[in-house]
Amino acid sequence: MFMGEYQHSIDAKGRLIVPAKFRDGLGEHFVVTKGLDNCLFAYPQEEWKIFEEKLKQLPLTSTGARKFVRFFFAGAVECDLDNQGRIILPSNLREYAGLKKDIVSIGVNNRIEIWNKENWKEYNEEENEYVVEGPRIEKMLGYTNLDSEKGFTFFQNFLKETGILEQLEELGIQEGDTVRMYGLKFDYYK
Repeated sequence: MFMGEYQHSIDAKGRLIVPAKFRDGLGEHFVVTKGLDNCLFAYPQEEWKIFEEKLKQLPLTSTGARKFVRFFFAGAVECDLDNQGRIILPSNLREYAGLKKDIVSIGVNNRIEIWNKENWKEYNEEENEYVVEGPRIEKMLGYTNLDSEKGFTFFQNFLKETGILEQLEELGIQEGDTVRMYGLKFDYYK
């Protein structure tokens, strides 16, 4: 399990030092891909395989599901640590996450998130009372209104299929608790 927050920098060649606390968990070879909220996700090989299998279970007939799967796979790259504990991030991933100099790496259970320092600061300063990127995420899921029964049911199934629902329960989140994830704020109900 990954946890903690570490600040460091990325150089002009895209070399990024992986915090020592994260290296053992990631292993020498791991996957980095576009993440939600304009950051990058880094998965150990085993966790990537689990995530990959869950994405494969999404319905191919759903436009939103196909977009969601493409989002993660098209941006994915396998990374290897060099002797100094660094990886090289491709320019397309650096551009997506706005990584220029100051970086924050955070541990989030089964993955690491890599953020532009300013974006991370802004994210943490946002109020919890509004949807951050709801329309974009809802469109990726194939619906523009999660308040509708059909949209809500699809989102619940998505949470179950990807194992996110299980993770929420493991964190001790109970019915009626307010959850903010994937740029959405919602009340948790089974």
